[in-house]
Amino acid sequence: MGTRRLVIQLLLLCSLALGSVSAITSACFSVSLEHQPIPMAPVNYVAASRLRRLAIEFFDCYKNITLADLSMEMNQDNRALPSAQDLECLADLTLLTQNLGSAKIWALRMIDSWGSLPSGVLYGNLRDLGNYDECLNVDHVVSTSHSVRGKYCFAKVSLASSTLSLLSIKTAVCFPASCSAAHMDTMLRRLFEKLLNVEISTDHQLVDENTCRSAEKKPYAGLTIFTIVVLSVLCALMVLSTFYDYLFIEDQKQFSPLVKAFSARANSRVLFRIVDTKSNPNIIDCGWYTDFFFFSFSHTSDAMPRIYFSTHTRASPYLVGILFGYFLHANRGVAVKLNRTVVFLGWLISLALLFTCIFSLYGYHNNNKALPIVNDAFNLTLTRIAWPLGLCWVVFACMHGYGGLANSFLASPLWQPLSKLSYSAYIFHMFIESLNGGITRTNTFFSDYQVMLRFWGDFGFTLLLAFFVYILIEAPFGNLESLLLSTHRTKKNLDLDAQQKTVEAIEDQRLIPHLLLL
Repeated sequence: MGTRRLVIQLLLLCSLALGSVSAITSACFSVSLEHQPIPMAPVNYVAASRLRRLAIEFFDCYKNITLADLSMEMNQDNRALPSAQDLECLADLTLLTQNLGSAKIWALRMIDSWGSLPSGVLYGNLRDLGNYDECLNVDHVVSTSHSVRGKYCFAKVSLASSTLSLLSIKTAVCFPASCSAAHMDTMLRRLFEKLLNVEISTDHQLVDENTCRSAEKKPYAGLTIFTIVVLSVLCALMVLSTFYDYLFIEDQKQFSPLVKAFSARANSRVLFRIVDTKSNPNIIDCGWYTDFFFFSFSHTSDAMPRIYFSTHTRASPYLVGILFGYFLHANRGVAVKLNRTVVFLGWLISLALLFTCIFSLYGYHNNNKALPIVNDAFNLTLTRIAWPLGLCWVVFACMHGYGGLANSFLASPLWQPLSKLSYSAYIFHMFIESLNGGITRTNTFFSDYQVMLRFWGDFGFTLLLAFFVYILIEAPFGNLESLLLSTHRTKKNLDLDAQQKTVEAIEDQRLIPHLLLL
């Protein structure tokens, strides 16, 4: 008991020291943002401040853990039988508490990886990530057939009334991997109720299995294996074709079109080739295309997949683009004369639409106010029509000589390589965003400069990924499509020539008897 108390005291001192260092660091590197106070009763904050010692409080509360502590059912019904996972979790937790008492390093690492109450809760900092790698690296061998491994999860607890979901903090917890999220939820629920002196509703889930990770790797799904095989084949074709192009091809005219389609060297030449847009009537003079993204935050977590990610909610900009493209195609070569008043009104309306889409929600988000449901509905509906309509005027004005400085900037030939990468960048940019979010190990402190650094880093790596996808997938399959279509056209032309020759031969045969009669 004395050793355990000593260990707990040492960890408490360490946590307090780290909290002080964290406070000093955040003060040194914090951003100069306007203070956004979080409404919270002082009594709730004082009670919640004990969560800074969450791991210590937990193991002190459950130093003599039983099966009833793991499950609500067994706590309410003594006749309920434990499952095999219940028994394994209980055995690992018992071993963990015993090894904490003897100051074993693997047990200390598991408790050390827990998060705490974040510094600056009243300022809006509501997450503590703990130490992800330290938790997952715990691997204590008990026997040849069993080891205690770490399992990292997020625990969520509200610091205020249920109506203020914004005030739910998330902190990292580390348990033996044999324990399920339901086990953690039951134990943490009782702990929070004891520390905060509140009753937490059973409808409020503290630990979700979807937030948990362990070092155990799941087997690849069939679709994942298929994707890896296809990409590997395409990589092999690209590498072989590129080496063949470098080593054996001196005259590109003698290069087989089928092999050339996969050559990274040949496709890179096409990518960085600058074309005179005025020599091709099918190319819009300001025709580099950039994908703009407008993020809108919804009230509920389940609204995001239904409103933001659903395909049909993205149909309006697509349909506007289709109709505008048809309009340009139907009126190609037609000179359009507009007076200055119409041009001025066109640019004014276009910029008003674009800037309204960007800044309409600034006042709400800057003041931590939720957008009323009616306003949110109009915003989500109209902005997805207003944004492409504003861009339509930009393209139209540039095409017909009313773009001014915008046309000089957008029509620069330097944008042509980026325009060829824009589709791949649009498709795969979320991969870079998800990767950067997934590798985050510590809290991030935002400032304008930090956001700019993040943007340019994401933008650069997105372009690199888009270039790789372009030479691996987009360009080769585009070349194959052109090759197949040209072959089809050639065969069709040959068939027409043969048909024409047959008709001429028939006509000649009909003409010969008439000549003989003469």
